[in-house]
Parts: sequence; structure tokens; C-alpha cells
Amino acid sequence: MQAEFYIKDFELLDRLDWIKTLANKDRMAMVSLLAREPLTGSMVAERLGMPANLAHYHIKRLLACGLVREAGIGPRRRKDERYYIATARHFLVDPQLGCRDGEAAAAVLRSVDAAFLDWRRRQILNVDLAHVARRVVGECLRIRPGETVLVMFGPLGLDLGEAILVEVEAMGARARPKLWSRNTLLGTIDRHSPESLARLPFLDPDIDRELDAVVYVSSTIPQGAPPSPAQREKLPLRLEAVSRWHQSLRERRVRYLEIGLPYRGELEAGGVTPEDAIDIFWRCIATDCEDLARRARRLRARIDEGLEEWIGHRPILKFSCEHGTELAVEIDIEHSLVSDGVVSDEDIARGKTFDQLPAGYLAFLPVAQTTSGLLLADYTFHRGIHFWDVRLELRNGRIVGLEAANNADVLRQSLAAAVGDADLIAGVQIGLNPAGRGPTGKPSLDGCLEGVFTFAFGNNELMGGNVRSTFNLVLPCGKLTAWAGDLQLTHRGSLASGIAG
Repeated sequence: MQAEFYIKDFELLDRLDWIKTLANKDRMAMVSLLAREPLTGSMVAERLGMPANLAHYHIKRLLACGLVREAGIGPRRRKDERYYIATARHFLVDPQLGCRDGEAAAAVLRSVDAAFLDWRRRQILNVDLAHVARRVVGECLRIRPGETVLVMFGPLGLDLGEAILVEVEAMGARARPKLWSRNTLLGTIDRHSPESLARLPFLDPDIDRELDAVVYVSSTIPQGAPPSPAQREKLPLRLEAVSRWHQSLRERRVRYLEIGLPYRGELEAGGVTPEDAIDIFWRCIATDCEDLARRARRLRARIDEGLEEWIGHRPILKFSCEHGTELAVEIDIEHSLVSDGVVSDEDIARGKTFDQLPAGYLAFLPVAQTTSGLLLADYTFHRGIHFWDVRLELRNGRIVGLEAANNADVLRQSLAAAVGDADLIAGVQIGLNPAGRGPTGKPSLDGCLEGVFTFAFGNNELMGGNVRSTFNLVLPCGKLTAWAGDLQLTHRGSLASGIAG
């Protein structure tokens, strides 16, 4: 066979001709065979015990519907023999074809997405959540016996959250679980008046006082219908409580790790296939923490060298791209954040209390009111929507103009409705994780990938800054050329030679 073809984890059959074609026991058996490996028509006929001409007839039907595709030709002596492969490993009938309730169908689809994310992790990648939990507890947060650890998770994070709870207790620490999801957030809003919400702490004070560490297993998977007007009106009050809690954690030097699990809806619109994006995610999770720390230290030293000539001058990073980016960001060079996936005692002493998985970046806080220019970002992700080719005009560190290739009004309305400084640049980071190339469609993952610059707006409290907002805007940029003084950091999204290697 001379070529290999991408195969999806699953395909939803949303066309009646697809369903009709598969409603045949021989063709179903063929698809099952071809989902495992590429085969010729003769091989299929032999394995199923049918005449070769009948096998080729069925393959033609499957080819015509796009359920099977060609996968190259045979070796030198049999160049006329063509190999075929299924377009997906599993086929399911789209529930929306027969479901009268749209929300019920959407819920089924979310369950299917989550099930196949878990299937790929277990069956294709052989990733053991118990092993991930041991790494989170022992290596990333370095939990000690007698400590109290809050473990927050939503529906998609249930399995990993439970594994972390088990590992915390196995270490001799106390585990405090907390369900934190869109539904719990909106349910709390519905049960309280604005006055009550304004007084309601994010966490029970008795539990909060005990905390030594927090693990948050997050996901952007959508749940239910969009918030009602009444819910949107009260939403900032609850988000302000979360912001105050984050600030309190940092002041008390409580270790905090966020694990941003992927949701297939994020990944389906990226520059790589969803399957490749999932693989990149788990490879990033598995990247050696010490190697990430070494790469970040090397990059920070090189930036310092590039800025040495600026003694008495302003340390400015400059960005450009062929699509029109021309941006200058003055950074607080004395305060940088290394994301290597670990929050150690040494990190705490230096003021770093927060990290994330996937990890792998070097971040800086912008100096207030100094960033100006144009920024063309690959995309951002908000309310379950990808916004492509986002164009920001910045003046004195704030967004003064925002355009996008789609639904720009949604972003502008969210910024306008936010409480705090949603339009204020809050951070700039460069990704260092060598696990793959994007864009994957997931901002927190792409922001870790080697050579990608990410610009954050609206919140930097966990980084040690003082920008607060109820809305965050995260913009990965994978094609920027960047300079620190005379030192080139990236060229069109690739690290310059010797920068962090």
C-alpha cells in the first residue's frame, strides 16, 4: 500500500442514503473490517467468505456514499489491486434524525462526544487517568499528608476528578470535592436575589480557611440553553465572587492547578483533525515538566540578553505578521510566569501559586496603558463559538476596535456587558511545549504549543496582576514574527534558532 489516510473516531450518519447503504449485513461486516485496517476487495471477499464480484459491488456502494475511501494501491506486482479503508472507526445514526426535542438530541450528541473522547484516551492512546491523577497530586501540586485539597470538576471532568480525589486521600491528605459547572452556576443564580448573590462567597468559609491546594478540572462543554436575560443580569455578581476567591487564594499562597480538558466541539474547527488535536492534548499533558522549565529558563535568559541594551529604556516586545499585525507591548520584565505544570515551594516563595495542564509557556504582565497597534489573531472561542480572523485595535492597553470574520457582534456585546476591565490587555505568553502544531481550536492548549503567542484580556489575578473582569478573552496567534530588542524570538510562528532549545 502506497498511502495512508486519516480515519475519524466516529461518524454521525445524518443522511438517509448513508443509513440505507449500511442497512445490509454484508456491508456492515465490510465496514467493520475496513475500520481496523486497509484491505483489497479480494481480501475482504476472502475474510467474509463471499464471491469477489459481490465484495466489489458492495465496496462500490460504500465508496459512492463516502463511507469507505481508497487507501492506495498494491505492491509492485499487483498495481491494479486497490486498498480501501473506512472513513471512521464507528458509525452512529444522528439522534437529531428521529428526536423531536432539539435539546434532548443535543444532550445525546454531547454524551457521544464525551464517550469517544474517553474511548480514544483509553483504547488508542492508552492514557490511564489514575496515572495522570498521581502526577497531578505528587508532582504538580506536591500534596503532603495532612493537607486539605479542594477538587473542583464538572460533568466532563468527573472521571479525572474522582481519580484525583482517590489519589489525594491515598497520599494521606483530606479531599474536599466541589461540583462546579454551568448548571450549578446558573442554578445558584436562580435561587438567590441580587442582594443575596452579592454577599454569597464562592466557597463555604470554613472549608476555604482549611485549603492548602486546589485542583480545578475544567471544560468548555456546553450544557443546556443559553442563559436567560435574568440570569445574564445576575451572572456578573457570581463571577465577581469567583474573582475575589482567586485573589484570596493567591494572597494566602494556596497552590492552584487547572486542568483544561478538551471538548470535541472546540477541536472540530481547528487547523488539524479532532483526533490529532486530542492526541496533541494528551502528549502536552505528558511532556516532562523539568524539560518545560529548562526551555522557559533558556527563553527568559535570551530575552534578558536581547533587552540588555534597554537599560534606562522601555522593555518592549514587537509583533508583526503578513496579515497586518503591528503591535508593541511593554512588559514588566521583572515579573514573568513560567508554566511547567508544577507549583513547588520554590515557586510559592517567588510568588507563583498557579499553573495549568497542559503546561509549557513563558508569560509576562503588560505594563498598564502602554500597548498599542493592530493584532490579527487566528481565532478565539467563546460561548461554544469559534470566532475566526479576529482583528483588534489597541490603544493605551485597551481594545478600541474589534472585528472578526464571523459573529463579531457577539464578542463586542460580551465585552460591553462584562464587569471590570474585559477590554484591558492582561497578559502575553509564548508557548514552549513541543508536543505538536496547531491550531487545535482550544485556546488554552494552543497557547502552550511551541512558537504560539497568546494575548489575554480581562483577568490576570492568578498570574499576580491586578486586572479583573467577569469575562476573559484569549487569543492564540500562531503566525507571528516577534522581537525583543534586536533578538528575534519567532519567525511566522516558529521559534528562532537557539531560543529555547
